[in-house]
Amino acid sequence: MTVINQNISSEFSVGKTLGRSFYIFSRNILPLVTIVILFQIPAVTWLVASGQYDINFDDPSTFSNINWIVHFGVIFLSVILSCVSTAAVTYGVFMDITGRKFTIGDCLSKSFSVLVPVIVMGVLVNILFFVGLALLIIPGVLVFLVLFVVFPVIIVEQPGIFDCLKRSYYLTKGNLWSLLGLSLVLLVISLGGGYLGQFLGTLFKGMGFDIVAVIVTTVAQSLYMAFWIIVGAVTYNNLRTIKEGISSDRIAAVFS
Repeated sequence: MTVINQNISSEFSVGKTLGRSFYIFSRNILPLVTIVILFQIPAVTWLVASGQYDINFDDPSTFSNINWIVHFGVIFLSVILSCVSTAAVTYGVFMDITGRKFTIGDCLSKSFSVLVPVIVMGVLVNILFFVGLALLIIPGVLVFLVLFVVFPVIIVEQPGIFDCLKRSYYLTKGNLWSLLGLSLVLLVISLGGGYLGQFLGTLFKGMGFDIVAVIVTTVAQSLYMAFWIIVGAVTYNNLRTIKEGISSDRIAAVFS
């Protein structure tokens, strides 16, 4: 791998962030998406085994068929596993940015080394986000933007939980409008990927290939989830180079 050329800029650029993210994604699509899929398997398996995978939430008549204990258990498990996969993928991104090779095993090892703080942060961020959404939506959006890089902070810098929150606030301060625009682009990509996965899943299910439908849907979700994580890591890297004037090599030196 070659190191991605980096010129320290004075402004955060949505276009450059997306371009760099797509570049990293295209070069590492197999290992990084595989990591996300690995952490999706337990929750998907639980849903399929419990018969809850095909619940249609648009049809109120199906609510009586929902095992809510299983449903919320899967949600909680998904949150935890997505946090761990975020740590693993973020490590891989920084290895790629600095031109170093990495394996799936390296990424998993790093994610497990920060397992407890990442899970605690994931639960805390989700609570803050949904409380914010309940308060007329806008506070939830602000929480999401202010904490946009909280996971890379905890993975790279490993401060305390509340110091992570303050650190993410410092890095995102002054760039919330740009981060909002970036988030809207990611939302469009996610919706497109989600609809495509749902369409293909429904198509295969209609042909009687239920297992294929589950696999296709899971892979589609993993693709845009991996890209979200990559964008978060690149955003963190770019914000630090802008605000602190340091290179990606110095940022990733903690992994040496």
